[in-house]
Amino acid sequence: MIKYVTPLILTWSLVNSVIQEFSKAYGGYPQWALNIGWAVAIGAVVLGFAVFARLKGQEGAEEENLQV
Repeated sequence: MIKYVTPLILTWSLVNSVIQEFSKAYGGYPQWALNIGWAVAIGAVVLGFAVFARLKGQEGAEEENLQV
């Protein structure tokens, strides 16, 4: 029973904390400024994955050219 109750309580606690954290503005900044900040952060992660995938694809193409 404890293997079901503990994860449920921890999940509820995490979700509740995240909802409370995002429901109020951080440091008195306006919501539009926070949205821009989040967009920049998410854009950096997406761009990082895109660059990594492109470099990984070029690396694979170079290895195929060397084997020919």
